[in-house]
Amino acid sequence: MENRVTKLLALLLAIMTVYAIQRITNQLEDFEIPIVVEVDDGVAVLRQDAKTAYITCRGSLDDLRRLDIRQLRCVVSPKETGVAGGERVPIGPRNVQGWSRGVQIIKVSPDVVVVDFDREIEKLVGVAKPETVGKPLLGKAEVDYDPKIVRIRGPLSKLEDRNILRTEPINVEDAVDSFTKRVKVLSEGESDVWEIEPAEVTVRVSIVTKAINKEWKQIPVLAVVSTECGRN
Repeated sequence: MENRVTKLLALLLAIMTVYAIQRITNQLEDFEIPIVVEVDDGVAVLRQDAKTAYITCRGSLDDLRRLDIRQLRCVVSPKETGVAGGERVPIGPRNVQGWSRGVQIIKVSPDVVVVDFDREIEKLVGVAKPETVGKPLLGKAEVDYDPKIVRIRGPLSKLEDRNILRTEPINVEDAVDSFTKRVKVLSEGESDVWEIEPAEVTVRVSIVTKAINKEWKQIPVLAVVSTECGRN
């Protein structure tokens, strides 16, 4: 019963210390990461109902800050990769890759991804001439680009009839000098199941101006002289 006030203060201090340590070591944070489906050679992912997953991580504030979000991904490997149908693949903390020591993955949502498969093909397709947007300050814009053929890889049903791809447009509004720019080859909404190599083309834009000659005849010529000069 002695020093009751001191003991009570010590108890309160211990409780506050434990609470502070728990706050530091038990932070929760949510991240959105891509879902990567690994398949066998010759098999392509035709569709998957979820492209990203939300994960809940637990760890100290310092450990969570050291986490490289760009390295996080949810990797799943279906048991059956036949091209005749699909599969429901479960997802859990064990599928998350790229997290660092000191961080614990406690929740993944969704917990199932539905994947449909197709036979994978690879083919060469042409690249259409990049379109220009706007007008140069003077003259006109002439476009050349390289390469004009790219390699695409993906599901048979998506690529079988594809023979040409477009690129991002080139903005030449108020341009005065020629320039070079790399632009992306567009996959028209199928970038999640296509692989394009190379993914960009180099575009050379030449600003061409035309010289114009015009002749004026019988124009009077006025001689301007100083007031100190006399006339003859």
